Amino acid sequence: FPIARPPLPVMQALVAGNFARFEVALQVFASSQIRRLRELSKDPVAILSAHDNGELHITLSAEGDERNWEAFVWPLAAMDNVALIESNFRELMAECRVRDVHVLPAVYPESRDGIPLFFTADDLPQLNGQA
Repeated sequence: FPIARPPLPVMQALVAGNFARFEVALQVFASSQIRRLRELSKDPVAILSAHDNGELHITLSAEGDERNWEAFVWPLAAMDNVALIESNFRELMAECRVRDVHVLPAVYPESRDGIPLFFTADDLPQLNGQA
């Protein structure tokens, strides 16, 4: 996907290019998964969580459906702006008309019992009980 951008100094260009790469990848992932859930007559639930290995995990799932969820991992770089990533995530979900959007406030472990940790819609009641 060509994305025209103004010229920047090298370091800024690297940061902006990395951000744009993950932003476009997130858009492609989200549009595909949201379409898939809606084709199954499911309401998508979007969850953004931060993990102690320097990753943001984004899941799109539906309540009561433990099979049809997908996840996206945004590995954070030293110069990434997490607030900007969160803002773009929220904007993307609004553009895609996803009404049920959650940004979890804590930092979670990378994995649980050796399995990468991703939260789905069915995890929300338990997570909200912890808060």
